Amino acid sequence: MAENDSDSVVRVNRSGEISERLFANSNMASTNVGSKHYMVYWRARNAASRFVSCPVLDHAGSRQFSRLIPGDVLWFVTVRLGSLILLGRLIVNDRTDWQSAARILRHPITERSSYVVLAAPGTEETMKEMPLDAIADSIRFESPVADRLTIVNGVVNPQQLQTKRRLTDSSRRLFEAEWSRQMSDNIS
Repeated sequence: MAENDSDSVVRVNRSGEISERLFANSNMASTNVGSKHYMVYWRARNAASRFVSCPVLDHAGSRQFSRLIPGDVLWFVTVRLGSLILLGRLIVNDRTDWQSAARILRHPITERSSYVVLAAPGTEETMKEMPLDAIADSIRFESPVADRLTIVNGVVNPQQLQTKRRLTDSSRRLFEAEWSRQMSDNIS
């Protein structure tokens, strides 16, 4: 194992190829200054299927994940009856293909995609349904054109969420605060 300058630990196989990249400190990814936060949409039926087949958010796959790097954070959402629902958070440890992901995780991968991201060790969490109605109209994206959700009569149209959306720093803080609040509500 060798350490590099980004505070991650890299495992190198006998051929000299990187076989696994792990954060030395599992909390590092959530506090990385350069981390990008994205809102990622799952169709309601896909979210329901994932709750049954693999409720722990230790991986996710999508063609849209080609540029994700360790430390990036994915906030998974769905829309049910017009309401935006937060399903969970995944702090990216590595990006790989689905065969390698299945080998690393040692269980079936739910999304057979060209790109599968793996959660940073120690950050995997069971998915939950957390309504975001209270903050939906405050969510902003890094976009020169469509920088916010279009909400009509309190209803979110899921078609505007089909591409992962990079959150602004203020929206990242909204998501983190809502996540923390709802997680602490579940504990008490």
